Amino acid sequence: VDDVKAFFATWYVPKNLTLVVAGDFEKDAAKELVEKYFGKMASPTPPARPAPPPVVLPGEVRETMEDDVELGKLIIVWHSPAHFAPGDAELDLAAATLHSGKASRLYKSLVYDKRLAQSVSAYQSSQDLGSTFTIEAIARPGIALADLEKATLVEVDRLVAGGVTQAELDRAKNQYETGFVARLQALQSRATSLATYEGSLGEPDSAQRDLDRYLGATP
Repeated sequence: VDDVKAFFATWYVPKNLTLVVAGDFEKDAAKELVEKYFGKMASPTPPARPAPPPVVLPGEVRETMEDDVELGKLIIVWHSPAHFAPGDAELDLAAATLHSGKASRLYKSLVYDKRLAQSVSAYQSSQDLGSTFTIEAIARPGIALADLEKATLVEVDRLVAGGVTQAELDRAKNQYETGFVARLQALQSRATSLATYEGSLGEPDSAQRDLDRYLGATP
């Protein structure tokens, strides 16, 4: 319990807080409320943020989980760049190239052409210190996961070796930009974006900077 209290007292302080007030409100009244609830809290300067080294796996790690399910599922995960680090946005676009839409590489190969998978997805899970890039595929009845894995990695290797086409990249960019703008329509999403940009980049008004990471990507 003492460890928990010490951690809270060290990090949960106003100087380490990002607060966003969004909506239809009176600015002066809002400031008074912020002062009321946060102004009397002690605010020591938190320690410098740690800078852990990138995670490196010494080799391949495999795990098999058995359960009473009708169809097998394959999950392949790689360590990947942290949120806003070089490569993070590009892997979002690579994921779209692999799985988004019936013309995407994994869908066309695994679901449509070879009929090995019921469904397939790829995504970059962006986190502050380091991220993961994941491919998931659910096998069709009677399909061995080893065969599904082999066919999946063929497409990954093809992407790594040959990159993406300009047409694939343009389609992925358009999809991402559409989703990005749509997310900003909701007040809660805009507030969350402001907090995220302030906490991660130190600049709350970074929506265009964020979007430009994707629009500026090259094959």
